[in-house]
Amino acid sequence: MAPMSRWGLPAALFLVCACVYGLTVSTNPSPDAFTADFAARHIARTGDPVPDIADFPLLDDNIIRETRIVSTADGREAVGRAPGVIAFSVPAYVLLPSATISAAPGGLTAALLSALAVVLFFLLLRDRTGSRTALIAALLLAFATPVWSVAADAMWPHTLTTLGIIGMAWAADRRRWWLVGLFGGLALWGRLHAAIICAVLGVGVALVQPSYGDRAARRNHLGALPGC
Repeated sequence: MAPMSRWGLPAALFLVCACVYGLTVSTNPSPDAFTADFAARHIARTGDPVPDIADFPLLDDNIIRETRIVSTADGREAVGRAPGVIAFSVPAYVLLPSATISAAPGGLTAALLSALAVVLFFLLLRDRTGSRTALIAALLLAFATPVWSVAADAMWPHTLTTLGIIGMAWAADRRRWWLVGLFGGLALWGRLHAAIICAVLGVGVALVQPSYGDRAARRNHLGALPGC
């Protein structure tokens, strides 16, 4: 397959998903996501990871306020969201500064990351099922599941874990182990108990893939045979 045709379909899929997701991001998301946006915007503006929670009155009367706010060692209140959910939105708030708190930069970040997850899912399936089946499956994932209504709607932990899990599967299928680790770290940065998924993948790979030492021993053994 020519390089242009091989990459043209994934590029088109990314553009379609990114545009649809970007046009439908929530401007008033759940406090879960909005709190992370608030922290990311504060870091982008000041470099300080601990914002003044008084500047974010949305949390004042929230019934589960204590699940979103934690106390720092010096007694200040900080946003208690997963670090990746905040960190990945910081560049968007640097590029799209605003005078007031806005969920749009965080939402657009979630849209792009979710579109990338869909493309990796397509690439994972294409070599095994063909482009047509892989495209149908990717479109179903993109628009008939909570990937659109949750992961791509605002900056949730789901955004990073979806990309991380699909990315690990895509990289493992290609035996690009450093990318497996990178995507696994991304998933952990979004939600810590994704460590279980990383562990299952690691054990599975260890069981089905011979170790480097085993392969080297076999090569040495074959090299010692007559005629080898």
